[in-house]
Amino acid sequence: MIANYLKVALRNILRNKLYSFINIAGLSISLALVLLIASYAQFEMSMNKFNKNYDRIYKVGKGNTPAPVADLIKSNFPQIKDAARIESFRTTSVTMKYGDKVMTVKNIIFSDPDFFDIFTFPALRGDPRAAMTEPMALVLTESEAKTIFGNEDPIGKVVKMDNQFDLTVKAIIRDIPGNSSMQFSGVVSFVSIKKMIGNASFDPNSWTNYNYETYVLFPRQCNKQALTEEIESVVKSNAPPYVRKDLDPSLYPFKDVYYDHDLSSFSSHGSLERNFALISIAILVLLIAMVNYVNLSTARVSTRNKEAGVRKTIGASRSSLIVQFLSESVVVSVIAMVAAVLIALVLIELFGNLIGDRLSVFPGSVLIRCMILLVAAAIIGFLSGLYPAFYLTSFKPDSVLKGNIHHGQGKAFLRKALIVSQFSITVALIISTLTIYRQMEYVRTKPLGFQKENIIYFPVNQEIYSKRDAFANKILQLHSVEGFAYSSAVPGKMGMTWGMPLEYNGTVTRANFHSVPASGDFIKLMGMKIIQGRNFFDRDSSDLGNVIVNQAFVNRFGLSNPFEAKLTGFGEDKGKIVGVVKDFNFESLRSPIEPLAFFNMPDYINYAVIRVKAASYAGISSDIREIKTIWKKIAPDFPMGYHFLDQTVERQYRAEEEFESALFWFSLFAVLIACLGLFGLTAYTVEQRTKEISVRKILGATTGGITFMLSKQFVVLVLFSNIVAWPVAYYVTNNWLRNFAFRINMSAWVFICAAVLALFIAFATTGYHAIKAATANPVECLRYE
Repeated sequence: MIANYLKVALRNILRNKLYSFINIAGLSISLALVLLIASYAQFEMSMNKFNKNYDRIYKVGKGNTPAPVADLIKSNFPQIKDAARIESFRTTSVTMKYGDKVMTVKNIIFSDPDFFDIFTFPALRGDPRAAMTEPMALVLTESEAKTIFGNEDPIGKVVKMDNQFDLTVKAIIRDIPGNSSMQFSGVVSFVSIKKMIGNASFDPNSWTNYNYETYVLFPRQCNKQALTEEIESVVKSNAPPYVRKDLDPSLYPFKDVYYDHDLSSFSSHGSLERNFALISIAILVLLIAMVNYVNLSTARVSTRNKEAGVRKTIGASRSSLIVQFLSESVVVSVIAMVAAVLIALVLIELFGNLIGDRLSVFPGSVLIRCMILLVAAAIIGFLSGLYPAFYLTSFKPDSVLKGNIHHGQGKAFLRKALIVSQFSITVALIISTLTIYRQMEYVRTKPLGFQKENIIYFPVNQEIYSKRDAFANKILQLHSVEGFAYSSAVPGKMGMTWGMPLEYNGTVTRANFHSVPASGDFIKLMGMKIIQGRNFFDRDSSDLGNVIVNQAFVNRFGLSNPFEAKLTGFGEDKGKIVGVVKDFNFESLRSPIEPLAFFNMPDYINYAVIRVKAASYAGISSDIREIKTIWKKIAPDFPMGYHFLDQTVERQYRAEEEFESALFWFSLFAVLIACLGLFGLTAYTVEQRTKEISVRKILGATTGGITFMLSKQFVVLVLFSNIVAWPVAYYVTNNWLRNFAFRINMSAWVFICAAVLALFIAFATTGYHAIKAATANPVECLRYE
């Protein structure tokens, strides 16, 4: 029986090639998108879950906290055995030298021994926890150890970091999994910070240094809510009065860190909104394809109901006919699923590049995934064919065979409603794509308040630092160099925050702000504008330690006369505000402009920053060669790694740009699938009205008139779908725009453009069959009547 159902199903599929192709093509494309997005969603949902203590890890505060918070929690709560601090901003990129081998290593962090008890980073060699108790100890990942030491045993080997610090390798851990939001190449013991900074005034355990992320591990059996509230209360009450106001003692579950950009500057971040949007789009595109199947099946009722009538007459039951029609739908769905898998395998790498992740169509067991796909195909086929199967078998056989079937307005209304729903989804996707494109174009072109083009920056090591004046002078002698400065940060990488006493009008308050120690000429080089006061006196020792703040700093702390204010964290003779720089977007446009202070402190530099005259990367490449030549003379053992500032700034919006690209392609596929359905319906409508068209032509109807008559019903439906789509698209895109502090306004022309585009697509799709029918010779159709 089953074999017979399948045989008949395949026969009908092959007999009606056009409609079968439309159904299979639409379903296979939509299912391929579902597979790709399901792979992405599965990867996102697995983020950080490899940690055995995933549900017991909590982060203290949003962003960074002072170092003493960890010890304060452990000393007041004996049940909290593990607390660890992480510092990552000092060693984003370092050089490692072993023997004659020198290489650049990225993402070296500092942390405590408890780090390896809180998080699950298994050891391959040595004891990582014990290593973190020793000064100048280093734990490397397996791949990084292989890169540095090759086949040698790395344990006990000494490497020189930045040609300044000797670190001893004490342990090797497995490579960090791809689904970890924390990515690093090595860990240096936290107790090494004091020695490596080498500044007598710097205390890594000071309450004024907001440089660390703090994580704690809750006990297995505890009331998490009660313990969280108790810890928050104790931290707030025991912190020194001068930090109590600004200290955030809140505890956040580790599972929230990946999706909350404000919680961590060390971890990578995803977006729940983007996940939801992609999954929703995949479901909507699948619905469009399923609607095509229902529409084409019900439209062809006059053909299929005769088949059903004959089968009923010779004894077939209604239930067997329902099974027959459902089996056709399931076979179409299974064929589409096979095609979808092949399409997904071809597109998986492209899709991964669009959203910035490495994905797999078959994560885990291939057999289990294939079984899941078959079941899913059967369910989709069953749901798609359910209504057509019951509808086609609902007529009485005598009425069918006599031709006394009146389908009524209800079925036509259903088809129209389905077409409207299809194109409503399509129009909403077009509007969303155009809006996101406009916002990203605004982001790319908005003046940020500083020059980002033709700016090169690169980390400096101890060799360059020790000869920084000589290096700067040699660079400035190059004919293509317009400016040179040293800085601890550049726009797009200004994550360091300081908390410092602010003295103003006889009152001392605590100010938290973004801090940028820099040389005197940094502000001028970056093209920032001083709107009050003056710039630093370049190379004037009397000006060292003074401060230039931005407008947001002045407004936040109520400085009506900022030149009477002073930041006293470095002593009474330093920290005087001498200038106010115009606000500029040093973070992404998602964030409002926060208080920022430039310190004239070239001893705290991390980067050398150069502005060149070249107007293209091709021209800049020759400048880089000259800079490298100078670098090599001063630091011959260490490679120079360089970055372009405009690319650094653009990387802040990589997630949005990836989403923009993905949405464009999904919208394109949605339009394609909707057009396939409209193409099929038009073909069938023309087929059913061929005699009518021939008679109209004989009576004098023009080609244009017939084309308009056949197309107008679909064009009207598409026009109505715009009315349905507009409010939905407005709500969704307006909510997305709220993620940006600086954003475009919604424009009416975007909605009008989407409507015109949808109408053009609809007319172009239906026009082919309409014009073909209108230009056909009516004699060919009527000669046998």
